[in-house]
Formats: sequence, C-alpha cells, structure tokens
Amino acid sequence: MSNTNLSDILRYSADESESSDSDTETVSSSKLVAHPRKFDSSSDEGQYDSDDQNDTNKLNSSNIFRPLLDYNIITINQSDNSILIGLTQKQRIFISGIFNLQVVKGGIVYNNVHYNASKKIYTVWHPLSNSIPSINSSHYAGWEESLHLPYKYKNIAKDRLDAFPCILKINNSNFETLLEVCNLFPESRYLWKLKNGTNQSFSSDTATYDILNKDIDPFIPLEISQNWVSVIEKLNVAHKNSQYDMRVLALGGKNSGKSTFLRLLRETFNNTISENQIENDMLYLDFDPGQCEVSEPECISLSKLKPNNEILGNSLSIHYQEMLDQIYIGSSSPQDMPSKYLEAINSIIQSFEDQSFMGTSLLNLPGWIKGFGLNIINHVINSFKPTHIILLESNSTKSSFSDLVIPDYFSSDLNEHYQPIVYNILANTINSNNSPTSKFQANQIRTYKMITYMHTIQKSYQGLKFDFNPLISKAPIQVSFGEAGIRGFQFTEEFRKLNENDIKGSLEGTIVALHSLNSKELMDITYAGKFPLIDNEIKDKTYISLLLIHSIDVEKKLMNIYIPDHKLGILKSNCDKIWIIVRNKTETPIQELYSDNLELQNATEIPYISTERRKKYEHVWKVRKNVLRRGHHMK
Repeated sequence: MSNTNLSDILRYSADESESSDSDTETVSSSKLVAHPRKFDSSSDEGQYDSDDQNDTNKLNSSNIFRPLLDYNIITINQSDNSILIGLTQKQRIFISGIFNLQVVKGGIVYNNVHYNASKKIYTVWHPLSNSIPSINSSHYAGWEESLHLPYKYKNIAKDRLDAFPCILKINNSNFETLLEVCNLFPESRYLWKLKNGTNQSFSSDTATYDILNKDIDPFIPLEISQNWVSVIEKLNVAHKNSQYDMRVLALGGKNSGKSTFLRLLRETFNNTISENQIENDMLYLDFDPGQCEVSEPECISLSKLKPNNEILGNSLSIHYQEMLDQIYIGSSSPQDMPSKYLEAINSIIQSFEDQSFMGTSLLNLPGWIKGFGLNIINHVINSFKPTHIILLESNSTKSSFSDLVIPDYFSSDLNEHYQPIVYNILANTINSNNSPTSKFQANQIRTYKMITYMHTIQKSYQGLKFDFNPLISKAPIQVSFGEAGIRGFQFTEEFRKLNENDIKGSLEGTIVALHSLNSKELMDITYAGKFPLIDNEIKDKTYISLLLIHSIDVEKKLMNIYIPDHKLGILKSNCDKIWIIVRNKTETPIQELYSDNLELQNATEIPYISTERRKKYEHVWKVRKNVLRRGHHMK
C-alpha cells in the first residue's frame, strides 16, 4: 500500500472561524474557496498561541527512544554499521547524519507523512545545522503485514524484536566519502555527526549517522505546528486536484523556515501518491544565491524535480537535480548587485514560462524583505503570478508584509483569470543565539557547499562521488586564452578599468564562472596587454561551471585551472563553443589555497599566502553603504 497523509488524524476544521491578523474581516476557511484573495485564517495570532500548546510534534519524554544494545537495538552487519531498531507504540527517534532507512515492520510518520513497511530504502540527510525531524513509530496501514528483511535476518528480528510494533533498519549511506570533507574543511567535522555524542557501542567510528539523545545531545528537534500542517494539507489537495498549473511562492525573513516549508511540501507531494495516480515532475525556482537549495554556489536556477520519493531531508544542495536554466550571480547576497539580480530573475522566469509546464512549481526567495528587496518581491509576484502565496510571519516582518502588492487576479498562458490564495503562517524561527544550529554560521555552510562542489567527481541520477584531496596537490588543467580557448574575461562594472599589470593578480587564486557563447559577435573586446577584456554586458550566455584559476603565464597566454571532474564531460563535448570567464565577487575557500594536509610549512614562498603580520591600523577597510550613524540624520 502506498504512503498516506495523516489528514484523517490531523484534519483541519473548515467550520471554525477565527479572527485574522490582517485588516480583512473575519472569515472561515470554507470562505477561502469563494474568496481566495483574502488572507487565510491561519494568520490568527490567537491561533499561534494555541499551536504552541498543541504542536503535533510536541515531545513527550516517555516516548523518546533510548538505545539499549540487544534490547531495542541489534547489530546485524558491522561492515556498513547496519542495525535493527525496535520502536514501541508512538515512540520517537532522532538520527543525524546521512543514512539509509528501511521500514521493516509496521510504519512510521516522518514530517506528518505516513510510510508503510516495505522493501523500499530511503536515503535520509539530517545535518545538525538544521532542525532534526523525528521518526515516529506507527502502524502498518494495510491488510497483510510481513517482515521485509532478507532470510538470514528474519529470524533475528522475529526472535529478539517481535514484541516491537515497529522495526527500522539503519545503515551507512553510499556517500561515506562525503564525510571526509572534514579533512580539508575541519569546521564541517561535526556537521553531520555529534562532537561529543552518546557512547554508541552498537556502531563504529565509520558510521555515517548518530542516534541522538534529546535530553543530552545538542540539537534542535523540528517541531511542525498544526498551523503548518493544515496549510500543507490544503496545498496537497490543490496539488492533486488542480486542473491547471499550480504555482507556490514562499515569502519570509531570514531563517524564517521558507526552505524547510517548501521541502516539507515536496516530501508531502511525492509521498502521498495513491496507487492509481501518476507521479509527476515539479519545477523549482531557486532564487536564493546565498542559501541555495538546489542551485550551484552563488547561482539562481530553474530545475526539474523528479518524483524521487526515496530522498528525505536536506542534502545541502549536494544531491543531483536536472537543471533547465542557471545563472551565475557571483555573490551570496542580491544586495551587492540588485539590478543584475533582478535581470537574472526575469530571465529565469521567462525560461519557466517557456516550459508551458502544466504541473506544480515552487519558488523560494532570499529573506531580503526590506527596502529594495521589497520591490524585488513585488516584481516576482507580478512576474511569477503565483496561485498560492505563503507568508511566514514574525514580529519583524509584519510591517514589511503590509507593503506587499498582491493583485486580485492573474492571467497566464495556461490559466486565465485566477485569484491567488494567501496563507499567513507563523515563521519557524529559533531565537536563541546559543542554539546548536547557530554554531554553524551561514558563511561556513557556503564554504562547505563550495568545497563539496569543487571536489565532486560524479553527480548524476546514478550517484555521487567525491575526492577531498586538496586541489593543489594534483596537476591543474592548462588552457589558453586570447585567440583560442578562453576568448574573453568579464569583470563587474566597477573593476572594468583595471590596469593591465593588475589583471593577473585579480584572477590568480580566485573562483570564477565559465560561460559559453554561440557567437563571438556578441562580445565587445578591448585588450589590456595580452588580456582580452569584455566591455559590454552579454545577456545571451550560458553558464557552464565554476572553476579555480591556479596561475597564469601571461607571455605564453596560458592558464592553469581546476574544474570539478563532473563538469569535464561538458567541456569535451562543446569544444566548438566560444568560452568566456566572468569574475565577480565569489570568495575562494582558504582551504583550497593552503591545506594543512600538504607539507608546505618549510616552503620559502607559498602562493597567495603572506606570512607578514599587519600593523595595528593596517587592515582592510570595507565601505558600508546606506548606513546612517548618529548625526547623519537630517535635522
């Protein structure tokens, strides 16, 4: 039997009317069908208080799993740290890391979706930088229940775990090498596993997962309020029954839970398909270059999400997705280049419209909701024309949301004259600066994503492979520039007047973006010494990959570069293209330039690294724009 949603358990009452936070009149949820433009009653402030007291995931200490070897945990294979876990009725277990999960007996509830026991194996991604969802024991929703294990393990499970209504099988993922990133980037050592976790005698140090103890281990459980559950269920019904395309836009401030909400939505859509339904693709518009969900680092993208319901959790944009369009922004924040960011958004949305996609699309924006960021949001609303808008509210965003301009009606090529439905829900924020998730800063996660990207050997539906040996420990690829190879270099507008003697230094040791052109006629080239510089802004260019420039031989017009191995095939199959390099503001991880693993300590000269100490006042001054100090205000 297929996975089922818990609508029968956590049903939203359509007859209850509640007062809204907004200025609109009191409405019931049933009226939302007739008047979808009105804010949903989920925005009620009193409802927030009620949700806090009646969270569907509120933790009961008596139901929290406590691992006891040879009682509720049995080791069955030490080579891949395979264990069987017995859960009592309604018991909850928290697991961090990257691991394979199989429901052997009974069923589980994960993020409010029910999964039956079966032979299916799920790959679960639970980084400690995010809240950890619980895996809840449940029943088998079917007629004939069996024990889904190989014969050699069935007797063990029957003899020693038969009393447990739910049995799970956990083992290492196929991505053990991913955890080796800590050899190059030590700050990521405790991203997937605990620093001082509970002594787990049932697994070895090679385990890619940790079973967490809520009362001892430092992590934040993911608690999904009834407020979120009811909105996700409504959207799931719309997803299944929509006769036209469905477009969902999530808006909120920084760390409000936008990506988490859309991830829960995707999991619900993918895992509540009945046997007679066809699983359809979804489109994902990822517009957050700093905390990208599926895009490559510092890019925005349009991707096709296959209905792969065997992937759960947050892979930190590591897992493969089919890219339909991708644009390099070259900065983690759209505030650095707002005009260019807006042009990129327009281009991606146009690519989206060209798909004429009759399915469900999800769009995620960064948490910039003030100043010009509000103008960008209003522009996206008018261009994307969402059928459903999710506003994740907090005290700091309510005033900004009041300035949103949401039309009463939209019209698109696929759906004429429809009304957007707006849901106001409470943002899932963690305010404590001492919370475990706050120990992973946003810049550390960006560095982690960049390093894993540069060290990916294989990235496809068939799997992922990595090699975390330092890039500078192996020979770079040599390419020419000028009349062959790289035909031009493009800098941001503020750096296009660089002296020719400074160009080499501005490129060596930096991460840049490789693009292709169909024609060299698109470029306005001027030469600074031997460097061909592009003076105009080229819109008709195709992003290929990020690469690291190791060194440049100006006299021979040669560059030594490192490019991710999984991108080399694209280069070899497009030799006839016109190649250009775009240099923006992407920062190179220091670990790629100087690694502790290399024996360079006795070298007299290390590239890019200075051993001289700065004087007291000799530091880099960064100009802060649009900041008014005391005394700067108009009298």
